[in-house]
Amino acid sequence: MTRPIPLLLASTLLASAAALAAPAAALAADDVRIAVAVPRTGTVATAGDQVVAGARQAAKAINAAGGVGGRRIVLDIEDDACDPKQAISVANRIVGEGITLVDGHTCSAASIAASPIYAEAGTVMMSPASVSAKLTDTAAARGWSDIFRVYTRDDVQGELMGRFMAERFKGKVVAFVDDKGTYGKGLADSVRAAFEAHGGKVAFREGINPGEKDYSAVVSKLKAIGAEAVYYGGYPPEGGLILRQAADQHFHPVFVTTSGFAAPEFASIAGAASEGTIFPFPPDPSKKPAAAGVLDAFKADGIVPDGFTLFSYATIQALAEGVKRAGGTDGKAVTAALRGSAPIDTVIGPLRFDKKGDAEGIVYEIDVWKGGRYAPMD
Repeated sequence: MTRPIPLLLASTLLASAAALAAPAAALAADDVRIAVAVPRTGTVATAGDQVVAGARQAAKAINAAGGVGGRRIVLDIEDDACDPKQAISVANRIVGEGITLVDGHTCSAASIAASPIYAEAGTVMMSPASVSAKLTDTAAARGWSDIFRVYTRDDVQGELMGRFMAERFKGKVVAFVDDKGTYGKGLADSVRAAFEAHGGKVAFREGINPGEKDYSAVVSKLKAIGAEAVYYGGYPPEGGLILRQAADQHFHPVFVTTSGFAAPEFASIAGAASEGTIFPFPPDPSKKPAAAGVLDAFKADGIVPDGFTLFSYATIQALAEGVKRAGGTDGKAVTAALRGSAPIDTVIGPLRFDKKGDAEGIVYEIDVWKGGRYAPMD
């Protein structure tokens, strides 16, 4: 049983809280609040961790250099679990809090679900990881100027990997498997369309249910048709299991997959079966001159900036610069500033956004997993 608080004590506590809240509220009014909307739980939480790490490091560096026009960046970390319904709840909470700047979301389905809420509220949403072309295509078609992406689109990835597979596996038995989701199926469809456009023939296509632990049935089907190459559209947890269970059946096709596989968890799940897995990813931004000092800061904090980490860092830099140019955090003013002609200096290089809100000049290379690490193909 909970004991009631005596009336006098309760009044004292409320008065103390009010006294503390007033200066805190005044301080908060001077902060530049940025929401970071990512999966902190669920099967792709690792990607969310990368985005959070990048955002925190960027905010720390900007604040140490005097903030944004003297204003401190404060991050509000939100968990959407890579789930569209939860992303909608998160977006409504962010807008309700009066936050006008968002680093996120990470998963394409979450970004697409949340984007109408931000657009209606005039909140700037900038994804450091979502690839679905539908995100910015829909925003542009509906006149939503507040939606941005600091990454590349799935149709760009599709053309690159479809052409690569058509050339690499000409005359081979090629299969396509996806997780039926916005991200995974969207990429599989895009890669398959380009693969066929470049003369490739698809021998087998099937969808799986994400979150399961046994994919031996689909592995058996792939083995039965003699698949020599398998494209998988989805996330590392399921892809890693498929590969490991294929190895258990002494079946070793070439595995080609998505940019989301630039994640250490894939190698830990698939083990030795990860060897030779091929996927696209932008050229390592850590090798760019602008990243040198940033990498030292990550290292000092014991962080390895894998995957989407530096793209999130660049997202915070871009949002901060938008606030600086706009002279405040009004979403519409920041949007106008971000869509200006002057490039924004970031850790991944200068950023400009096209009419749809996509970052210009971010391209892919083709990487391969070897010895528990990924690197560009020879």
